[in-house]
Amino acid sequence: NYTADEVDLTVDLKMMDKSTFTGNFGLLIEPTDRLKIGLSVEPPMKVEGKGELSAEFSQEHWLTEFLADTKTKDDDVSVTLTMPFIARLGVAMDAMEGLQVEVATVYERWQVNDAIRVTDLRLELQPVNPLAAEDDPAMDPLVIDDDVLLPADYVDTFSYRLGTEYDVGEVASLRAGGWYEQSAIPPKTQGVNLVDGEKFGYGLGGSYHWKKRLSFDVGFAQSFIAERKIRDSQLKQLRIPLELDLMKILNNEPLEATLGDGDTVGNGNFSAKTTMMSAGLTVYFGKDTAQ
Repeated sequence: NYTADEVDLTVDLKMMDKSTFTGNFGLLIEPTDRLKIGLSVEPPMKVEGKGELSAEFSQEHWLTEFLADTKTKDDDVSVTLTMPFIARLGVAMDAMEGLQVEVATVYERWQVNDAIRVTDLRLELQPVNPLAAEDDPAMDPLVIDDDVLLPADYVDTFSYRLGTEYDVGEVASLRAGGWYEQSAIPPKTQGVNLVDGEKFGYGLGGSYHWKKRLSFDVGFAQSFIAERKIRDSQLKQLRIPLELDLMKILNNEPLEATLGDGDTVGNGNFSAKTTMMSAGLTVYFGKDTAQ
């Protein structure tokens, strides 16, 4: 008997939740002509999507000698996760003629998402007997139907924002702002597929107004994720423990395989930067109130 302690396996997961009902509640208070206070809340949302999961074994692994194909795919898996409760609070003030300043904070209750679950999984691998003739009947396929649990253990976060807007007469508006945001993903469950950490950034933008009918808008923003040095990751590679009995292969008897955890794959140094640019056009309908 030979035992495969670990198998190099690449997994690709795609999913879509076609429709989910949600909503939010907002309140705007204007105690004075120069001061506005806004509050909004959004309930948590459970996402239940359908999708596909494909897996491919490394060509260098010895197990591929006993497989008809190193690739397998399930076109109908279920993925469930929970999006957080969100509360937003902002205060805007007219600091001077044409200048508005706003400060805001956002709370997101990410701790409701302890894991991402993949269920209804059925992957089939076709083992072959390398010593058998080509016209020999095929062996029974290896079936992997264990649920996949991707650890999250997310934590609640706060973010803080500062923004300004200055009107240059009735022709143009200039905007600038900055923000800081905590990370919902703890270092121990962060992977290379979703790099996160404490974030800070800034944004610049402006609008050109044409006859109170059109506004041409442009924006530029950069976000920076502080470096993380992860040494205690809980992320493991997927392993398929397989008891490989040569006599079973020679006799075309069923083999068994289950999903398990392999080596740690989440340790390392992580950092990232995002740059965004945008452009838009706003059209104002209705009677011109200035006339």
